Amino acid sequence: MRETINRNLDFLVTVREDQWRNDLETDFAVATEPLDIDSCRRVLLSVAVDIRMIILERCGLTDYPTEPTDLTEAFEINVRILRLLKEYSGKLRRQIVLDYLREGIAENWEIVERANQNQAVIKAILLSGALSIELMKECLFMSSYESYAYRDYIMILDFEGVNDPIHRAHLQAVYNTGVNNPVVTTEQVEEILRHYERENHSGLGSTCRAILRFDTEILVFILRESQRNGLRTIQEFIVGTNAEYILLRFSLDLKQLKVRAIDMVHPDVFLNFAAKIAGSVYRDLPLCYVLRSDSNDEDTVNNAVHTMIEGRSPNISVTEIELTEVHLQGRPTITLKRTSPNVELVRAVDDDGLGFTVRPLLTNSCISKIKVSYTLNRQPHVFLLKFLLIEDHQIFVYVKGQGGGVRKRHALIEQLRSQLHLRVIE
Repeated sequence: MRETINRNLDFLVTVREDQWRNDLETDFAVATEPLDIDSCRRVLLSVAVDIRMIILERCGLTDYPTEPTDLTEAFEINVRILRLLKEYSGKLRRQIVLDYLREGIAENWEIVERANQNQAVIKAILLSGALSIELMKECLFMSSYESYAYRDYIMILDFEGVNDPIHRAHLQAVYNTGVNNPVVTTEQVEEILRHYERENHSGLGSTCRAILRFDTEILVFILRESQRNGLRTIQEFIVGTNAEYILLRFSLDLKQLKVRAIDMVHPDVFLNFAAKIAGSVYRDLPLCYVLRSDSNDEDTVNNAVHTMIEGRSPNISVTEIELTEVHLQGRPTITLKRTSPNVELVRAVDDDGLGFTVRPLLTNSCISKIKVSYTLNRQPHVFLLKFLLIEDHQIFVYVKGQGGGVRKRHALIEQLRSQLHLRVIE
């Protein structure tokens, strides 16, 4: 234990001021204020006894200094290192960091467990087998892992424009199989960030600070320039002043996503980052992320669709229905399309002139999309409503096409939400 702590203290002596400030986000000026006997004593008393004794031994002392002449250069260096370490560790979340470091300090874990709650993190850091700037950065990032509320997203595929059924089936199979142990690198993410800021002429800077794996997640820490007031300098950014963290928490197959970002960051920004990162692994997949809470249950969707088909939703007329997984041999896709201006589609659906109706197909198949004519100010506007079934019978609904403009589309979406109780993705 002594050898490990001494080795790690030697390493900390070599850490430069810019690394304490920029990489470890430490208030270097406060932690390196001039020392006197009382302040040295307070620092030493704040750490575990065994660490305190090792510090004294490193300086050739057996007890606390009592005279100013006892404050040798070696002693001041070691106490300053302890003070920097305390300043750094004060931002860490104790249990998360201990869990993260546990594997690397397995042989000394009992010593850490016995430590005072306020001293355990420093002891765990000093007992780490291979202490480095990278490991300390990881501890810092992990401490923000559970510090904030997250928004829950799920990956979906949009096959609009993928007309070849064989290619579409191949893409769906790739999605269903997933990617085991995906490789996401800082270099990949940096390129995605540069491309986004350049293409959108944002004038903002962003950088990937770290990519970590913890439990069953891949964590991507992005620092992006903003316009707020605030705190600590990190390279050219000041966290809380003109830069804020975006944290993307991917499941290992990248299909689930949790996002932490301040409200000033528009979701289009971080969802673009996330989709590009996932797209670098799932190449050629037409993927995007949507809020999990935007899903609908099957009963709500079925009721809404039948209400529209039967003409019971004002100003909405269904002109086309696409059914997939139809309960016929080969599970074909069938499209019902209105071709007569005088006959509503519902009359064709319920027509029994041949001794049967196609109504049962609607209830025993998946409705993948419907085309509607939406009348606003006496003018019809055509929109496409797509339905995507995900695991656990979650159905996502989104509207395609401008149909005469964004205002008309928003009016349709508002009617779908208020009258038919559909959650619609814009």
